[in-house]
Amino acid sequence: MTDLNCTFFRLRKATRRITALYDDALGKAGLTATQFSVLAMIATTGPLPMSGMAEALGMDASTLTRTIRPLVERGDVSVSAGEDKRVKQVALTDKGQETVARAVPHWRAAQKRVAQELGGDIAQLHALLTTVSGIREPEEDEVPAAGR
Repeated sequence: MTDLNCTFFRLRKATRRITALYDDALGKAGLTATQFSVLAMIATTGPLPMSGMAEALGMDASTLTRTIRPLVERGDVSVSAGEDKRVKQVALTDKGQETVARAVPHWRAAQKRVAQELGGDIAQLHALLTTVSGIREPEEDEVPAAGR
């Protein structure tokens, strides 16, 4: 029973392996893969509202809050009220920019390793993952009664 014929099983197994690989590489810069994703997104796009960032990362708000907390404590990001006081803006600090710069070489090494393992099929993998990420969540009336 090492490889069930189940999409969920295969995706979760692959996710755990890839997360471990990136966590190992980015740990050299003092980050987890998830923390690096947050920092890289802010570095690329500029300050973002927390809700928009959670959606873009495919996270719920509470998971993003838990991920950001240590980054705030370290001084890598700041969280402040936007024009609408109910909206929290997340921004990269100068220290955060330095952290990203220090982490990028480790991220590149992990990227290279994955690309080598896939033997050049990384573009195809990215296309498939983009498709999978676009699957809409089930509507409440689509969830079986036992799952409610």
